[in-house]
Amino acid sequence: MRERGCLGKRTALRHRRADGKSRRSCYPSLDQASLFQCKSFPAENGRESTARLKQVETSLLKIHRGYVDPGNWATGLEAGAKYKYELLSIILLANLMAMVLQHLAVRLGILGEIDLAAATRKHLKSPWVWVPMWLLAEVAIIACDLAEVIGGAIALKLLFGVPVVLGILITVLDVLVFLSGIGSRGFRPLELVIVVLVAIVGGCFGIEVWLAKPEYPSIFRGMFLPDLSVFQEQHALFVSLGIIGATVMPHNLYLHSGIVQHRLGMEPPREAVKLATWDSSIALFLAFLVNA
Repeated sequence: MRERGCLGKRTALRHRRADGKSRRSCYPSLDQASLFQCKSFPAENGRESTARLKQVETSLLKIHRGYVDPGNWATGLEAGAKYKYELLSIILLANLMAMVLQHLAVRLGILGEIDLAAATRKHLKSPWVWVPMWLLAEVAIIACDLAEVIGGAIALKLLFGVPVVLGILITVLDVLVFLSGIGSRGFRPLELVIVVLVAIVGGCFGIEVWLAKPEYPSIFRGMFLPDLSVFQEQHALFVSLGIIGATVMPHNLYLHSGIVQHRLGMEPPREAVKLATWDSSIALFLAFLVNA
């Protein structure tokens, strides 16, 4: 049976009791920041731990997919072809920025029990503000989807010689097929496809690195000891901004603040924040290896 109560001061987290039945956690209520709610969590058995691990893998895969996309590859290829290893520090900086923002999204989703979109709507009272923002968000979604659809059509053209118009229709159709199967089978089939595609991309880039035989001392210097004179060129600044823009993407923050809420009630909130932060950091590190 779950217990609830409030204390006037912070209470340290209690770990699992000696009898193994439950554990207690105290965490702040965002509506009343001076009060701290306490709540007991049932001990996990093996099946619950396995289910939780699957949910962790799901979050990691969705976030990783968001940071490995053609935008990152295009800016990375442009930077490498023009400046070799000089802009690796920008990729590192962009990933560190993304880690911080993803952590803030995790805290909002778990401690605030609200996603970024709902929080934005909640704090924008005037329709003169939130209606234009909603319309701009819809336009941004359409623009993002349009790029993905055209990219899929171009890929089919390059690989199989499919006409672009037919490739667009095929791309739209496969999206509808996936969406129609989500209701009955959940996200697992889609996640499996993501796993396969990410594995293929990572494997291809690994083979390319092995064939290219990069200069590892130059990689270290470009990542940690960059030559600042390169940023005096206007083109280098544009490419750097493109790298940051392709890495720190708002839709991942909206997504992450929503999907981490499956942890609510499964574990103490602070532990949930820590685990979700580790999930996103691992995903970003893997994406960094591919993009760099």
